[in-house]
Amino acid sequence: MNDLVSVILPTYNRAHVLGRAIASVLAQTHQSLELIVVDDGSTDDTAAVLDAITHDRLRVIRLDANRGASCARNRGIAVAQGALVAFIDSDDVWTPDKLARQTAALTSRSDRVGLCVCSMEVDRDGARHRVQYQDEELDSNTAVTRIISGVGMGTPSWLARRDTLQAVGGFDESLPRMQDYECALRIAQEWRIILMSDVMVLAEVGADSISASAERYVRAIGIIIERHRPLFERRRDGYSEMIFRAGKYLALEGRYREAIPWFVRAFRIRPTNARALIGAVLCATGLFPLFRRMKYAR
Repeated sequence: MNDLVSVILPTYNRAHVLGRAIASVLAQTHQSLELIVVDDGSTDDTAAVLDAITHDRLRVIRLDANRGASCARNRGIAVAQGALVAFIDSDDVWTPDKLARQTAALTSRSDRVGLCVCSMEVDRDGARHRVQYQDEELDSNTAVTRIISGVGMGTPSWLARRDTLQAVGGFDESLPRMQDYECALRIAQEWRIILMSDVMVLAEVGADSISASAERYVRAIGIIIERHRPLFERRRDGYSEMIFRAGKYLALEGRYREAIPWFVRAFRIRPTNARALIGAVLCATGLFPLFRRMKYAR
């Protein structure tokens, strides 16, 4: 199998951190790689940062307008030459052995394994937490169940077969958020997924991140559940958890009245979801601000 890895980096107005992400890719011990930076219509100094980097593994695609990270990733997939594809965002950093270890893990499996996901550490405005896995290979049914239950599989932790990404149609550009979640859900329905326990990604999520905004999160959840309703209906624990999280994010932004129907819906889907009932009561009584530090979600 061709071991060339195409690394796709979408970026928009992140010139101040872009160089660090690029450096962490070019420093990989797995040197059979190409780095495709897709400048998604940046208006800051991104072009100057990219022009200053002369490296034979770097390719730059410039879009004439900001079209969103999913469009940028899909453009990268379309021109990728590697049989394997990885993703990194402009504010993320990889350990030097990430590609080497994931490539070894993925290429040693059958072609029914379409995606390898490593553990990662997320810095959210200075507060760090880990998305931690055990080393295991998930069959399709188990992978779907884990994803619906809310197990995070952010794109910076991925190494995927290019054929797999092309077969599922890449990332859904119409979703306002959670494009990686929905893409992983489509992959899991047809392919097995490897999880790795080692933390090989440090990701940052700030106020200006494409991952921010409860509004986009809630709209995305609604679209994804409607699109994949049979999968959710058969996994009501995870279904309730996803609905609960929509309420939680609205409540954390102080939108208590909007959060209540989501909490109630989560409780109706799974009456043992005590956190959903508590969330509804706290929002209805005006007490939710007292519990903002409660860890509702993993």
